[in-house]
Amino acid sequence: MIDLPYSPLQTPLVAVEPLDLAAIEDLLSSETDPSRRCDDWHPDFPREDDLDGVGATTDLTGWSSRQVRRLADRLVVGTIGFFGPPEDDEDPEVEVGFGLVGQARGQGLMTEALGAVLTLTDQVGVRVRAGTQRSNEASLALLRSAGFVERGSGGPEDAEREVVLVRAVPAS
Repeated sequence: MIDLPYSPLQTPLVAVEPLDLAAIEDLLSSETDPSRRCDDWHPDFPREDDLDGVGATTDLTGWSSRQVRRLADRLVVGTIGFFGPPEDDEDPEVEVGFGLVGQARGQGLMTEALGAVLTLTDQVGVRVRAGTQRSNEASLALLRSAGFVERGSGGPEDAEREVVLVRAVPAS
């Protein structure tokens, strides 16, 4: 398996932090047990997508989910991570997923978080793909600004259809 560092990453706006098993358990239990909520979580965190992403975690590796902490107020406002490690073949590819609470959108936070994790995938030579609804203009703009291009779809275009974008490993 291709290794990816599972260490904290920091940019001027965000810290992208690994989740340990206790943090994952807190996230997954917080809906039914409010005492499991952490003081440093934004009031709207976790979102359903955050729970889905961390709920799929079976092993803690560099390909696992990470929390996105806004440095301005030190609150956790979202998650970013991969849907498992890439296949061990001559053209490895992995899927990334991400999201922020509504109040944290439009501030450049996910631009920086995505850039930080893409730096890691570039270092290990892994292509990255992402899927989003065609109607999700913010995600499409973010992905395109990070170098993702649409993969051929071959179907009728409608706003609710998922579109897949891919980012090649930059030439060294």
